[in-house]
Amino acid sequence: MISTIKIFEYEGIKISEIPLELLNKLSRINKIKIVGKKLIPVGISGYLKFKDYEIIILPKLKIEDYFYILRELGIYEFSEERIGLENVLYNIVKFYGENLLETSRKIGPPLEYTSEKIEETVVKGKINISESINPPKLKQTRWIMGFGKISGVLLGAMIHAYRVFKTEELFYLLSKIKIIFSEAKPIFKPQYKLNPPEEYLNLFRLANFILDSRFMVLPNGLFINNFSLFEQFVYKLLYKNYFTLYQQEIKVDKIILKPDFIINGIPVDAKYKFSIENSDIYQAFTYGSVISKNLSILIYPYIEYEINIQNVKIKAIPIFKNLENFSIF
Repeated sequence: MISTIKIFEYEGIKISEIPLELLNKLSRINKIKIVGKKLIPVGISGYLKFKDYEIIILPKLKIEDYFYILRELGIYEFSEERIGLENVLYNIVKFYGENLLETSRKIGPPLEYTSEKIEETVVKGKINISESINPPKLKQTRWIMGFGKISGVLLGAMIHAYRVFKTEELFYLLSKIKIIFSEAKPIFKPQYKLNPPEEYLNLFRLANFILDSRFMVLPNGLFINNFSLFEQFVYKLLYKNYFTLYQQEIKVDKIILKPDFIINGIPVDAKYKFSIENSDIYQAFTYGSVISKNLSILIYPYIEYEINIQNVKIKAIPIFKNLENFSIF
């Protein structure tokens, strides 16, 4: 029988409530700390299956706000129904697999592409896609393909998806994707471009989320780095409304300052935190006094305040307070 243990981010759970072997497993995960007599996840949420246990780490964010971020970043499109976090993670992987398979059927395997096209006579007989997945006929022209960075990212995400969720349904789906990868042969070494074709943009973004620091993948587990997730969400919202510089380095003598964003000369930092910390205020004051001379902005999920230190105004904005009419000024 499977026992489910729910742990809230930042709040944690008493060590006495966790079996020793499970405690040892969780304590080795990055961003999970043991503080006093509690095991506390810091900045992560996710799902882990270990022997007869399911561990669900729930975000500190309101669940509707958390889902909103995932949807806005194009990671997963949610229906109106309320589902558990473990199902969300499963659906993210399944969503990725289904879309990868469908896109591959339409335009070919997810390899690296150039903007150059070649005639069908060159391609004919060189690229084979299994008939079992009903691929379309080759068009008059076809993108030049080659194995490169993008194919590695996508393939890596597919492999991790299989390692994390070994269900019959997902295994079937991913086995079809594997056929596409294995039977696609490069024609010759192309000039690699780092940008995927338009049809693969969303898949490439999602693959990055699965593979890079935003997602921490373990055997039978998947954790989301909420610090990175929140920063990307803030960036997208700012980019919609303002000309935004992202992680621009500012050199002052021998010191390098690197706020998350700069808008109209104003430093802006995303803070995935739920309480006010002096270190954030000191940092904002430094940015404001050096970069803008009079203003520094911090963006939190829910915290709001405004203080003045010498001639620098530090303004904290709760991003979820008014998403429809979001403004930092």
